[in-house]
Amino acid sequence: MIYLSHPHTIMSKAETPFLNWHHRMGKHESVHLNPINRIIHWTCIPCQIFSMCLLFSNVEFTVFALESGLVIPVNLSLVVISCMFSLYWYMDTFGGILTVLLWTPLWCAANAVHQNLLLGPYEMLAALVFFAGTFGIQVGVGHVVFEEGRDDTEQNIAEFLATWNPIYITCIPFYHHMEIVFNLGFQSDIYKIVLKNQHED
Repeated sequence: MIYLSHPHTIMSKAETPFLNWHHRMGKHESVHLNPINRIIHWTCIPCQIFSMCLLFSNVEFTVFALESGLVIPVNLSLVVISCMFSLYWYMDTFGGILTVLLWTPLWCAANAVHQNLLLGPYEMLAALVFFAGTFGIQVGVGHVVFEEGRDDTEQNIAEFLATWNPIYITCIPFYHHMEIVFNLGFQSDIYKIVLKNQHED
């Protein structure tokens, strides 16, 4: 059996996807070359993470109430975010640290909105609309306009439907986090590998 390691390549089941992320990121970066499109992604992806946290916070498991009065909800959003933290940390320490720094405030804000019923009965609908709207901006403005039609969204979705492996599509925000890591001057050796794969067919 084979799995698509990226829309442009094929990877055997025996290969470890985590060890191949620099190749996959290089291919992903090849359709994210325009600086304005990158800014759009850096802006919209946190909005989508917030939407996801808000939506999944409606699936509640339990609540921890500390003596200090702090309430920590244990819900599906916490489970999903924790899994993604672990995945990104395993792939790259700097990427994992940046994910924690960026996403923890988003998770806290989403759960504050949920716990205080700020959106009332329209919370889940608002989360879906916000997610769809920001994703539409990424594709319709970032890729169609600034990347002149270069986009791998359909191929990423097709890959997921072909393999039902969520890890590949889950890693997409990680690639944009690593762009920030590279721009800060960290992981220069990995950056060279990503650039090499970016220009390979």
